[in-house]
Amino acid sequence: MSATYERRSAQRKLAYFGIILVLLTLTILWRGIISLPNLFAEKTILAQAERLEMREIDQGETELSGSAIRLLLTGSRGLAVCSLWVAAQEKQKRHEWNELELLVKSITKLQPHFVTPWLFQSWNISYNVSVESDRLNDMYFYIGRGIELLAEGERVNRNNPDLRYWVAFTYQNKFGVSDKVDTLRCLYQLSCIPPDERDPKKLVDEKGEINLRAFEQFCQKNPQLVRRLRESKVACLTPEEVIEFLRDNRKVPSRYQDATTLAKTGDQFPVLPPAFVPGGEDEQKPNEPISDSGSDAFLAARAWYRYSLLPLPDPDPEPSATPERAPPGKRIPRKPMLILFRQGAARTQSYYAERLQAEGWFDETGWIVDDRIIGRNRWFPDSTVILGSGTKWSKVAWERAHEMWYQHGRSNGLLLTPEQVENYRNDARLLLDMGLVKSMEENTPTLTADQLADPALARAADSHRKLMYLRQNLGVTNFTYFLYNAEAEKDDITIRGRKLFFDADRLASRYADEAKAIASYREAFDLWKRVFVTYPQYHRDERSDQSQDWVYERQLKYEKLLKSEYGSTARNAVAYARNLLQQATATVLPLNGLTSPYLLEARDARLQERQSLPLTGPLEGLAPDGQPWVKDGVKETVKLRFNSSQPRPAVPGDALSPVQDPQNPNPPPK
Repeated sequence: MSATYERRSAQRKLAYFGIILVLLTLTILWRGIISLPNLFAEKTILAQAERLEMREIDQGETELSGSAIRLLLTGSRGLAVCSLWVAAQEKQKRHEWNELELLVKSITKLQPHFVTPWLFQSWNISYNVSVESDRLNDMYFYIGRGIELLAEGERVNRNNPDLRYWVAFTYQNKFGVSDKVDTLRCLYQLSCIPPDERDPKKLVDEKGEINLRAFEQFCQKNPQLVRRLRESKVACLTPEEVIEFLRDNRKVPSRYQDATTLAKTGDQFPVLPPAFVPGGEDEQKPNEPISDSGSDAFLAARAWYRYSLLPLPDPDPEPSATPERAPPGKRIPRKPMLILFRQGAARTQSYYAERLQAEGWFDETGWIVDDRIIGRNRWFPDSTVILGSGTKWSKVAWERAHEMWYQHGRSNGLLLTPEQVENYRNDARLLLDMGLVKSMEENTPTLTADQLADPALARAADSHRKLMYLRQNLGVTNFTYFLYNAEAEKDDITIRGRKLFFDADRLASRYADEAKAIASYREAFDLWKRVFVTYPQYHRDERSDQSQDWVYERQLKYEKLLKSEYGSTARNAVAYARNLLQQATATVLPLNGLTSPYLLEARDARLQERQSLPLTGPLEGLAPDGQPWVKDGVKETVKLRFNSSQPRPAVPGDALSPVQDPQNPNPPPK
């Protein structure tokens, strides 16, 4: 009996062992560990993992210590991550930044391929932690740490468009619209300069006095940095203050590991994407130095935006919606919507061009360092130093922006020819004729299988759908404004007008030279009218009044200057006399035997003073197309904003308001 049991037990063991061998063999074959004939090779788990890039080595850089810790924690990894996350929040509340950074790194080590911790913690450091710093160089340090964390996450999670996009967005946002943007941009530029070239010791002699020759060479090599230091809110008004700024910020995050040698890609700040093609041939690269004009966070953001497009599906040159599922090897970002995601690079190029204009870089004339400055405040008493000359800054930047917007529109179905739109409309009218839609503006109806069997009806539905997507995409992207804006801004007339407005603003506010400011405004308004006539889409855009808003604010400044310079009556006379002068240039009128236009203007000014005609500003009245130069709604909005920014005039007999009370400069809110 016992022998029978032993025999059956042995048979069961052999059967179990055989089943195990069979299952193990099938598993090995199914996993693809042993190579199979081509018929089955593509269906193995390993082949599919390679095709979908799901292996850890395909997802990005691997880190041995992090992998070992994750294996040792086994099923308790979730508990460890939650505990570290709570501890990180507590460290942030207590302002224990070093401990917080250590905990953040631990969280990302335990969840390297979960994108959310990288996104959240980098945003937390760049935005929440950085604003807690009193010193701007500390703020800059934590902004850099947040960006570096995102870049590290991108290296670990290869081909992730979201991480790349948010690296670009952080550059654009923190160095573009921050309230401390002037100083942050200066620090960013210092990070791009080799430490040996910005060594303050090389700008002074043995006695500690300014070496003007070395200082001028530094200025010639870094014109935009120097101009921002002097003319922005940083306000380094003397060479000594510039050198002191370099000394105070000697140790900033840098692209260099020593005085002259670039650091490894992962150790650089600003961190740049690796060299990539297609589309990235002209972008900044981590193994190349960056010039002064290239030391701009907008250009770094542009490179990351374009780098983020590589994992995306190919763009559709016809209007379309975001695909529900990406093809193999491609990915769809979480947010923003795909059509907005794709325009990041072009938008950042427009930001870069606007930044150049805002800081006074328009044409090849450059910047005269000591322009209108006399006495001891001159940096170079014995010479006229001009920086940044020889480059058409604004034109080059706006031409690049227009090229990028045009390519973006053609590639993504936003810029269609009139013939394409008309063909879509002609095809889609069949839906209207059959009563399936009441207007062309409705959403495309869902057709039945029988209706789709009709080729003409299916084509009509497809054309109607493309028109719907075109309308939606143009609505959310504001593409037409950006395209027409770049087209107008690259024109030499626009650039000249912008420069005149810039000079007029500075003459009035910085130098208090109202007469020259008025003359500059006059010439600028004449040019700006030509711009509006030449580029009606830029002037009359349906979705943006920004161009009208901006120039009408200049008109209010101009009118205020006229009132201050000539009085409320004489300012009308100046405008009236100027019109007469323009007419007189064609047929010169005699005036006591003389034909001087200046005497003519003076005579007409006195005549107009007596007549007291009402003031008509440069942009009042109608344009040649019969429409107002500036819409009434824009005028009211700008006037409210402009008047609210002006100090309230004192009223005789009024008591001082709480804000005006010198004994109570900061009263509590009521």
